[in-house]
Amino acid sequence: SAATDNSSKTNRHQGFAPHPHPQNQRNHDVLYQDLRIGRGPPIRHRKNTTVSYTLRAKSHSVGKVLDAGKSFSFRFGKGEVIKGWDIGLEGMKVGGVRRLIVKEGMGYGKRDV
Repeated sequence: SAATDNSSKTNRHQGFAPHPHPQNQRNHDVLYQDLRIGRGPPIRHRKNTTVSYTLRAKSHSVGKVLDAGKSFSFRFGKGEVIKGWDIGLEGMKVGGVRRLIVKEGMGYGKRDV
């Protein structure tokens, strides 16, 4: 499950860490929190990946759901999803649950999500 929030304040996101991906080092645009570490292999670049996700409104950690999917597939690392997902899912293992906070520059831009 990946929840996406475009908030720019990291101090209110206790328990989240900046993702160590090299493209995220400058601005900390992608924060993540592993809720459950998977027992399977790490997801692989350019391979088909299937996720369940919940997209929540800006500044709502448990509030308004804008979109959700139980079986969304894409090729990881190929730019088929927002940049924040390609960065934030790096290193995640199959079966894991990770919460992402993606700032506008790595997400949907100025749209209110």
